[in-house]
Amino acid sequence: MILGVADSWSSYKGLDCFIELSQQLDPKYQIVLVGIDHEK
Repeated sequence: MILGVADSWSSYKGLDCFIELSQQLDPKYQIVLVGIDHEK
């Protein structure tokens, strides 16, 4: 499991990197992102 934590997610905070990583990882790995959605 890979954990990413940020106050809010954007490309500035690395969201695009996590998306790219998820496409390259073996399916046995999971990515969990924790943060706040300020739009809601």
